[in-house]
Amino acid sequence: MRILRQTTAGTSSANTPVKRVNSDSETLQVTARDTFTVEPTNSDVYDVFEVHPQQGIDVILPFGQEIVVKGGDRLGIECTAPAAVNCRAKFWGEE
Repeated sequence: MRILRQTTAGTSSANTPVKRVNSDSETLQVTARDTFTVEPTNSDVYDVFEVHPQQGIDVILPFGQEIVVKGGDRLGIECTAPAAVNCRAKFWGEE
């Protein structure tokens, strides 16, 4: 699995991000995509992880080492399995 910056959106379906704290009055400024038929163009690779196919992985970045995504930029997770697999991913972020 790779965490990377993407320079294009590819072709995909819209996903609806959900706030963790519903009482916050601010509107989310983030968008999300899934079910890609054309992959986005990848750029910088931030990190690479080996993931056991039956166990998965939780990646929690240490304080001060979080990935900062500027407005208008894209952050992606790429599953690099050698065979067809299902992949489920979750991002937690702060705006």
